[in-house]
Amino acid sequence: MLKANSITKYYKGNAVLSGVSFAVGNGDVLGIVGPNGAGKSTLLRIVSGIIDADEGEVLLEGNKLTISAANSWGYLPEERGLYPQMRVLDQLIHFAGLKGMTAADAKKKAIHLLQQLKMEQYSASKAGDLSKGNQQRIQFLTAILHDPALIILDEPFSGLDPIQTDWLNEQIQLFKKQGKKIIYSSHRMESVEALCDRILVLHNGERKAYGTAAELCRQPAGMWQINTTGGNTSWHSLVQIVSVELKDNGHYRTRFSLGNTALPSVVLAVEKSGANLESIKKYKRSLHEVFVQLTKDDAHAE
Repeated sequence: MLKANSITKYYKGNAVLSGVSFAVGNGDVLGIVGPNGAGKSTLLRIVSGIIDADEGEVLLEGNKLTISAANSWGYLPEERGLYPQMRVLDQLIHFAGLKGMTAADAKKKAIHLLQQLKMEQYSASKAGDLSKGNQQRIQFLTAILHDPALIILDEPFSGLDPIQTDWLNEQIQLFKKQGKKIIYSSHRMESVEALCDRILVLHNGERKAYGTAAELCRQPAGMWQINTTGGNTSWHSLVQIVSVELKDNGHYRTRFSLGNTALPSVVLAVEKSGANLESIKKYKRSLHEVFVQLTKDDAHAE
């Protein structure tokens, strides 16, 4: 188990993280989301032991996690960290050596992973000559080559095409099955919602929300969404309207709560209004909607 307890960090007297706590168990994926400047990368650097928290602590299996425990984790930073003039294979061996692997073991595993990725033809290429997506994949290999128990990924899908994205999704699922602890920071809400067991929403350096996607996206019972075209909105008087979106083509998307009205009565009223009922379903908020709602006062700052 990895635990972060009340992590606080100050820069020039200002708190960029304030009392942030979370836990990641074996085989768990924690997603961290937040606007730019919310403190995500600072939190990941503290968790990885690169910088120290001013208050609070990070524990891995009950022991304080510091830079001296680097062999326990693999860290993929948002910024590119490859040496552009170094050959890919030499680079992988070098980074694995920093994590305690012998050159022989590192070379054997690096070649195997490059073959898995069908990238063995790039082993003698300079990293700076690779595409952005291939650089990202090589940097990912530097983070996991030494088989870490804890994997920290900061915007790992940056620069990847759809095929490369599918590959990385598969790798994360594989690590999850292997019982590894994974911390994953991203702006890709759909990916976070699909991959993560728990989600931490950071807002102005504070823990704004923390829980499963189902918990964060939970809606009050009886919330519905109906799509219609044409007609009028006389049926709105029967229900409690939450929101109405009108598209240029006359398409209405209406969210409402039934209150004391039975659903068949609503459908009948919609038909009597002259509207064409295209679909009606129980409404479930997406993580994107939750994120926007929790951080909306930052929307103009991004």
